[in-house]
Order: sequence, then C-alpha cells, then structure tokens
Amino acid sequence: MTPTPLFVCFEGTDGSGTTTQGDLLADALRAQGRTVLRTAQPSDGEVGRLIRAALRGRTEHHLDPATVALLFAADRTDHCRHGIGPALER
Repeated sequence: MTPTPLFVCFEGTDGSGTTTQGDLLADALRAQGRTVLRTAQPSDGEVGRLIRAALRGRTEHHLDPATVALLFAADRTDHCRHGIGPALER
C-alpha cells in the first residue's frame, strides 16, 4: 500500500525554529520509510538565490523592500510549480 502524499508547511519568522522543526519532521518521516522532499524559502531556484543575495546586500543595485516582497511571491509560485507540485504527483 502506497502512503498518502503529505504536504506540510512550517511558517514562522527567522529564528522561530521552523528549520529545526522541519528537519526533525523530515528525519522522523524518513525513519518510517517515507520519501521526503525537504525544501525552504527562499528556494534554491534562480529567484530564491536573488532574494538571498538582496537580503545580504550582494546585488548590483539596492532593491526596494516592495520589490523583494514581490520576489518572495514569485519564488513561492516557481517553487510550487517546479518543485513541490511535481513531487506530490510522484
């Protein structure tokens, strides 16, 4: 019997423990024999890398905070379409 796919999302501000809790859950699910796609946002995609660079002040031009907020929305859309969605289908 194939386990039902799960989609779990931890939300929280920086330093609130989302990475720790995500890692603990991923480890526990893997210990049960489940396949786990562990991701984070900003993603490792092109938009996510741009966000990380902007937050570290490593872009050619200063990005307005509203622009960075829109990049987060774009990153989430791309992440869902090309990473999370296909993983759930598999």
